[in-house]
Amino acid sequence: MRWRALAEIDENLIRRDLTAAQRAKLVARRKAAYEAVHPETKQGGARRGSSSQPENWKKDRSTVEIASKTGRSVGAVARHATRAKALGADLDRVAGTSLDKGAELNALAKMPAPERTLLISRAANARVRRSLIINEIGSILGLEGSGTGGLPAVAE
Repeated sequence: MRWRALAEIDENLIRRDLTAAQRAKLVARRKAAYEAVHPETKQGGARRGSSSQPENWKKDRSTVEIASKTGRSVGAVARHATRAKALGADLDRVAGTSLDKGAELNALAKMPAPERTLLISRAANARVRRSLIINEIGSILGLEGSGTGGLPAVAE
């Protein structure tokens, strides 16, 4: 079952056009699934022999594995994993808002939790208001049925 989960996540990471928050969340899920199958690659996980010997250094870290499967750099995967670890469940609330960009996620990760929660709530409320306004404009113009009031989607 775990291999199936890894394959599904890999497919989504490779084929889907994801936002920064969505990608971070998927990388975190992929990393957890990989480390469940390969606990020796987990940071702080068990090693064989002396860790001071190069041949015993961690060679197949989850970030290296994810990078090789998805065509991303190890650094990019590590940044997504770091964002996911720092933001946790907040990633779901950030997805699709004006804060759903790499630099914004990095800044949110450095903020105290109460301030971060307030800022995310404001961004989420702005997104809802924007959606309602677009739907209202579409209704006025008689462009209904597309979820955006018949107007083309606008990138955030």
